[in-house]
Amino acid sequence: MGMPATGKHVTYTGIGIDTVVNGTITEMWLNFDALGVLQQLGAVPSP
Repeated sequence: MGMPATGKHVTYTGIGIDTVVNGTITEMWLNFDALGVLQQLGAVPSP
């Protein structure tokens, strides 16, 4: 993403929502706090 590896450990929160039809996952939505990760890595300044 235009930044060298830092070797830092990060933590983040996210959510996954699946749609199941007849026992089969037919749709999957994933979202996580990308801004928080970039702030922890120093790629984006924290407020």
